Amino acid sequence: MNSYFDSIDGLCILHLEGRIDATQTGTLCDHLVHRIRDGDRRLIVVCAPGVEFARPAVRGLIVAATLIRAARGQFRLVAEAELAGWLHRVSMRHLLPLAPDLETALAAMGTAGGPPQRPATEKAAAPAPSAAANHPRRPATNARVMAR
Repeated sequence: MNSYFDSIDGLCILHLEGRIDATQTGTLCDHLVHRIRDGDRRLIVVCAPGVEFARPAVRGLIVAATLIRAARGQFRLVAEAELAGWLHRVSMRHLLPLAPDLETALAAMGTAGGPPQRPATEKAAAPAPSAAANHPRRPATNARVMAR
């Protein structure tokens, strides 16, 4: 694993190259946690073409993304289509916000060309009250069913 940090407009960028297996996961996690503890709340991890992750390394990225989001920060993983496909196959794609290239990740974080533009949407109408809202014994919210 080869890695180095870069910075653009207060945004931390970690560049990764090579194979990141279980023995190098600790080093990767140490890099990420050190940056988060130093106060970096906007992080992009750029994976070079052909980078390979072991599952523990991906879990380390997921923990870093969760820590940053919990601190109201932003996280993006720049991954080519092959890596994004692999993350989907191992059921980890939904846990990491992906971008196809660095420019897209920068734009999503509001660094390139100003903050990201959100499309104007119409104001949503208030939902109609449910029948349970008027019944004295039923809760006004829908109950959650837990799997056994």
